[in-house]
Amino acid sequence: MCESFNFEVIFKYKKIYLALLCLIFVFFIFLFSKISFREDISEMLPDSLSKEIKLFQNSPLANKLFIVVSADTSQGIQQTVDTVSSILLNDETLSLKVVNTDKDFMLAYYYGVPEIFNEDLENQLNCFLTTTDISKRVEDNIKRLCFAEGIFLQDFIIVDPIGMFSIFADRLKILDVSGSLEINNGFLISKDSKHALFVFDYPKNFLDGNYALKIDEIFKTIKKDLPENTSVFYMGAPRYTVENRSVIVSDMSKIFAISTALMIALFLVFLRDKKAIFIYVMPAVTIIFAAVITFFTFKTISGITIGFGSVLMGLSVDYSVYMYFAMKSSTEENKFANAKKMFKPIFISAMTSIFTFMILFFSNIGVFRQIALFCAGGLLIAMALSFLTAAFIFDVKKEELSKKEELKQINVAVTLKPYVAWIIVFVIFSAGIVGFKFVQFDISLQSLNTVTKNFENDRKEFEELIGGAYDNNAMVFVLGKDKEEVLENNEKLFQINSGHLKLAELFPSQKTKANNVKRWKNFWTAQKIADIKKAINKMSIKYAIKPDAFDNFYNYLNTGQFGEHERFDMYEIFNPIIQTGEEYAFVNIVPAQAQINNNDNIETVMISNEVLQKKIVSDISSSFFVIVISLIIFSFVALVAMLKSFKLALLSLLPPLCSICIFFAMAALLSIKINLFGLFAMPLLLGLGIDYGLFVIFQNTAATELHPTKAVVIAAFSTLIGFGSLMAAQHKVLFIIGFMVFTGILTAILVSIFILPAFLKNIKKNSLALLAVFILFSGCASISKVHYNIEPEQNETQSLSIEMFYGVYEDSLPFNALTVTERDGNRVVIMSDLGVKLLDMKVKNNGETDIYFYMSHMPKNNIEEIASFFTEYFFDGEKKNIEELNGRINFYNGKNSVLWMNKI
Repeated sequence: MCESFNFEVIFKYKKIYLALLCLIFVFFIFLFSKISFREDISEMLPDSLSKEIKLFQNSPLANKLFIVVSADTSQGIQQTVDTVSSILLNDETLSLKVVNTDKDFMLAYYYGVPEIFNEDLENQLNCFLTTTDISKRVEDNIKRLCFAEGIFLQDFIIVDPIGMFSIFADRLKILDVSGSLEINNGFLISKDSKHALFVFDYPKNFLDGNYALKIDEIFKTIKKDLPENTSVFYMGAPRYTVENRSVIVSDMSKIFAISTALMIALFLVFLRDKKAIFIYVMPAVTIIFAAVITFFTFKTISGITIGFGSVLMGLSVDYSVYMYFAMKSSTEENKFANAKKMFKPIFISAMTSIFTFMILFFSNIGVFRQIALFCAGGLLIAMALSFLTAAFIFDVKKEELSKKEELKQINVAVTLKPYVAWIIVFVIFSAGIVGFKFVQFDISLQSLNTVTKNFENDRKEFEELIGGAYDNNAMVFVLGKDKEEVLENNEKLFQINSGHLKLAELFPSQKTKANNVKRWKNFWTAQKIADIKKAINKMSIKYAIKPDAFDNFYNYLNTGQFGEHERFDMYEIFNPIIQTGEEYAFVNIVPAQAQINNNDNIETVMISNEVLQKKIVSDISSSFFVIVISLIIFSFVALVAMLKSFKLALLSLLPPLCSICIFFAMAALLSIKINLFGLFAMPLLLGLGIDYGLFVIFQNTAATELHPTKAVVIAAFSTLIGFGSLMAAQHKVLFIIGFMVFTGILTAILVSIFILPAFLKNIKKNSLALLAVFILFSGCASISKVHYNIEPEQNETQSLSIEMFYGVYEDSLPFNALTVTERDGNRVVIMSDLGVKLLDMKVKNNGETDIYFYMSHMPKNNIEEIASFFTEYFFDGEKKNIEELNGRINFYNGKNSVLWMNKI
């Protein structure tokens, strides 16, 4: 390809050629302006969770704005609630709809009771009528109509003179999943009457950055005018959007300032050439091309792809740097020939990086597939532009250098002795193995969110107010073809799960509604109505109330309908039925630990923080190791094919593998948790590390003057500045990317410059030893007998053999342990002394351990130490590390006791 490219002919029409490239770029800028970015966390989750995420995003809680008011007095709460409600409802651009639980709602609910009048309510009402003095109750209520307090109660007394509404109102507590709030004056209030919660609905398609910012600005204004000892805040998706945006904007300002200052310093120290500015224009050019390619391939593009991929495009600087220094080492006579010579190393470097990123295309996470194409397409464009334009833009050297000066420019590295290099490699790989053992992983959704301290405080107060409803509850979606079918399916499941799915009582199917109304009519016999009418008429005459004032009430008892009043619709306050495509679902809220029986094979989906966490960890863990191993193998095969040397291919993998080792070692040493993006950014280290290793290999085996060490140093420094500045970010995703690449690339460049040349000197002897190190590393990384994030098997217990223990780990962690004998081992659940589950695992009789669940803050060495204890306790007859003394079981690691416990 490069041989057929005629630089000389194009040079004659250089201006036309460059103008044509500019026109193509302008066209892509136009296409880029038409791109709409999608901000959707579902893109960051495994495809296997697509159904759960779709259901969750359409759930009744997804488009609600929760507002919390705190004040010392009930009057202060009422005034603040009225003020906030008025401001939000008067702003038509917000299109908010308040969820009222006021007098009108209560009356409407009362009129609709016959439709939910099930057997349970019938029993309660029958008990009420038989144990209550109806005549006394009627007299008390009618008497109130004659006094001032009757003005507020008049509407309720007229429609319910016998006072049975309290029985029906109690049924509404089904909607309160917190169990800690009461309805008062149209909103929910805490038991100490100092906190109020009221809820607004916003249109589902309205939530974007601008809408969220507008809500936030309104609340900032409201807070300024609040009276003393009164506070207000809001929660919901708009708050999360604003919080993440504010953190990212703040981070981007810091990152831009730091990276710009360092890039200018790099330019002034090493380059000082106005044409070299083109090098730093390359990332912007490639981002535009890559974004357009990705968008028109996937028909959508995530903002995360642009943010993450844009940082990766810092790699595109390398190719321009290499071509720049190649031109600086050329003359007018040989610059085109040298440009062609540079094609092979740049092509191989680009292809290995592109192949590395394209492995991510087979990930089961949508955003990583986008990133794969974005990076591969961007790097391909960067390589092509660097090769096709450098000879026409960059200047050649102005004068011939002496051989001594030329060598000084080319190679500034200090060559180590081979045995010293081996010692360093051994230390790096050992540190990596130890680091991998002790590093902490956090693949929770919270690890992708970064919020301010104010938000954390507000969220904590909100959770306390609603009794931890979010963490302690789950959503059960009951599916069906249409609304009526999901209502019927939900009722069927309610029959066998009466302790849960209680919303079925408030949202019956049409068939059940008809049966309930029939039950109501049968309950109110003519004799019952006549007795009540007699008592009411007697009191009406006594207190001078017109008897016909209660005619609607008698008709209500007789027919189940109340005059001309609008029919009650519970769906106005809470609509549990959602539609996703052609499918419908009924949404129930149940305790997180609830076990839902399903004998009718009705399709259900359960979503909770714990369920999602387990599925995410299981899916990502299984795919992560496959992808990383595939990357190493695929990269090696590609390098062998392109370099035509097994030994050189091995050596080119040394910098990236050392990078990964140092990253794990530093993360473990500094107690930095690796999140989802940290895991899947591993290909980045492989791609970048290979790039620098290849450059040094070509420096030592090809045209040396075209591969000066200064070029690879500047390329590496440019990448270090771009990525390293991310470590100033507060956002967890940006920080982990910055930390990973900074530590990794710094390692890769040092290994490439100082260690690779030592191996290249005596390649025949050292390559086999290097291969042995790779095998050792791979073996050590995979021999662990502890398997994480395994799905529990549905085994029957071997016998009812259950043991309970109380103990302390490392003198700082009190715990309770429950063990159950199973077919092939013992199930062990470790809980804190407060009852919080810390660890769920099975120790097997073959010496292996399956970890089903563990708290993200628990270091792996602690988990594996506890697993070792139970394995030895149950299956090792010698119990060399266990000592039992006076009923206490001690477990030793060497001479130190790390755990003790007593059997309960």
